[in-house]
Amino acid sequence: MMYRIEYKKDNAEDFYNQYKKDIKDVISKYIQQLDKSHSDYNDVKLFLENLICDKKSHLKQLITVKPSDFSRVIRIMNKIINARKDIDKFRKILNEIFAKRIYDGVKGVADKSPNKTRREKIFNKTQFISNLELRVCPYCGRNYIFTAKKNKDSTVKHHIDHFLPKEESKYPYLAFSYYNLIPCCVICNMSTCKHTKDPMDLGVTSPYEWDNSTKVFKLRLDSIDVFHDFLKVDEKYIGIDYDKNFNIDGYQKMFALKSLYAGHNDLVHDLLICKQFWAQDSVKAYYNNLIGENNNIGSRFILAFMGHYTNPEDHAKRPFSKLLKDISDHYDDLLKRGKMQ
Repeated sequence: MMYRIEYKKDNAEDFYNQYKKDIKDVISKYIQQLDKSHSDYNDVKLFLENLICDKKSHLKQLITVKPSDFSRVIRIMNKIINARKDIDKFRKILNEIFAKRIYDGVKGVADKSPNKTRREKIFNKTQFISNLELRVCPYCGRNYIFTAKKNKDSTVKHHIDHFLPKEESKYPYLAFSYYNLIPCCVICNMSTCKHTKDPMDLGVTSPYEWDNSTKVFKLRLDSIDVFHDFLKVDEKYIGIDYDKNFNIDGYQKMFALKSLYAGHNDLVHDLLICKQFWAQDSVKAYYNNLIGENNNIGSRFILAFMGHYTNPEDHAKRPFSKLLKDISDHYDDLLKRGKMQ
């Protein structure tokens, strides 16, 4: 991940309360439609009835489960699934209920009047994305993902990814779990990037579990050093590398992160030019005189000048802030070590 999504008190519970009735209606109707001749009919019926029983609170636990508890829920569900006589059929049922009829499902009966032919969706995806108030894709940190009103009837929005894939063979029962729904940019959710890949297989962390202080990017200089005049250096000698403790192989396989960031050497080059300009005594004097005791002005000046926030918790407000801050810190470290030699 690039950016952490902060847990907000009551968000998941509010989400559950908002959709509880719709979810129970869908499951109740599905119970009525179950094939009584099916070998697992009684077990499946009992499972679904228990799921929507308020006294047992199983449904609430499933919808509000946190990423730190995903593994426990998966173990429980795998035990339930594997106890069925027809495992594939049961997985299809879970996918039909949670992915197709709830996540992508519609309410009630279609209104076929001339002016209203579309049925209302159960899940208001635009509202969900807006409520999280994310500005930048938490997966790649490269693209804005906020919603925008096109006109009174239309809103432009990005994708919602299922962090743990909702496919029948994977985790269909988590298709409507609050913390498994991650707003992201279109590119990260493409079939050639994440799509249905399983992060558990690749060691990729949920945005809710990401540590914003994690170092990801490092500066790579080919045939030059930090003391070169970067205004006179060709961009081909400047590159992006990755911290040895960051799982770049997993993120490359899931999001093509390494390939995508390879196209942003220009941003690093511009940053290095700014860093060298920043080192001029006249610039430092102007900066110190400007900010005085006001650290907020100082942070805003660095943002405008360098393109990144100084506080790791703020990186999610602007694309590439994480990249530029990590590179900036690594450059300072290289410069310091170079001067000591």
